[in-house]
Amino acid sequence: MKNLTVEKKEKRKMKVLSTVLFGVPMGLLVAIFTAFQSGGILFGVAFGAGTGLFAGLLFTFAISIFSTVQAQKFLSARIEITEKHAVMYDGEANNIIDKKAVGGWLFLTSDGLLFKPHKFNIQVF
Repeated sequence: MKNLTVEKKEKRKMKVLSTVLFGVPMGLLVAIFTAFQSGGILFGVAFGAGTGLFAGLLFTFAISIFSTVQAQKFLSARIEITEKHAVMYDGEANNIIDKKAVGGWLFLTSDGLLFKPHKFNIQVF
């Protein structure tokens, strides 16, 4: 098992990375559109930077809430699986099925991998 402080640092790093990776492209798009519409490059860049930061933080907050809710929902599955298998690690994951990503929870057990999809998937298999 990972050290709790190491896990917190990794989560914090992922939140910063998520904010930047979503916020920067969003900010650039808003800056370009705003600059063309308003005719002012400086205003477009300033507005785009603010919008990008806000959008990145909002996206990260929403994903964090979603992850926390999913972790709570998969608690019963975790308990059920630990009755049958020795769970070494579990966490959020995507499973690629027919070139489509299916979100859910992955369990690494002493016997192998178990994947449980969450109910927000829109694909029908």
